[in-house]
Amino acid sequence: MVTLKTERENVKIIGGTFEDLNANSNQTFNKYDKESREWVVGKFLLPGRRILDLGCSIGAWGAFFRKKGYKEIYGVDIAEDRLKTAAKRGYKTFKAHGTKLPFKDASFDAVVCIDVLVHTIRKEDRLKTIAEAARVLRKDGVFVFSIANLKYEELYGKVNFYLPMEKRTIAGYCRPIYLKEAIEAAERAGLKVVEARGIQFITPSVLVKFPALLKLLDFVFSGSFLKNYARVIFLKAVKD
Repeated sequence: MVTLKTERENVKIIGGTFEDLNANSNQTFNKYDKESREWVVGKFLLPGRRILDLGCSIGAWGAFFRKKGYKEIYGVDIAEDRLKTAAKRGYKTFKAHGTKLPFKDASFDAVVCIDVLVHTIRKEDRLKTIAEAARVLRKDGVFVFSIANLKYEELYGKVNFYLPMEKRTIAGYCRPIYLKEAIEAAERAGLKVVEARGIQFITPSVLVKFPALLKLLDFVFSGSFLKNYARVIFLKAVKD
């Protein structure tokens, strides 16, 4: 049986943000990548005052959350050096893992978990993280989270569908999952998934070359059944 490293062991190679990407790769695509994520998150967030950025890294989302009206931004991450940067950006930071959040029940109007669950290798840890997000969320609050879509990765040959689930990773530290699994995990935590949207619908080689086309495809297909074939899927779950 293959034993994979967890996100705690991979902490030095995960946790990059679109700011890191802009400095090191195709900036045209990365601009689209950032804007597409903000477009979906902006649609999903509800008005509120206090928000938790679960897996906040360096706090790259802080300015966006403030534009959306959030006055108190809390950040949790397992990387202390990244938390220091987030703190300089106005985050109230806490070093912790998503499976055990250092907050009381019903503490936040919104919880976001963006590009984080993809690095949560163990299923039981993903379930605990989503359950913790639900616990600290207030009644009528919103939980916005993203997954790397396993169906997309199978379609384009990044992972093989015939492999056992524990081996379906990318580079050993990315764990794509099916949309159905994400919905079931949220429901198990007592949340209701009210909307899901996909972004990035074609192969990575085309993604880099035609960012304008990507925006059009996102606009047309994001909320349709074709979201099941998107590279990244965002989910909006509420706590009744």
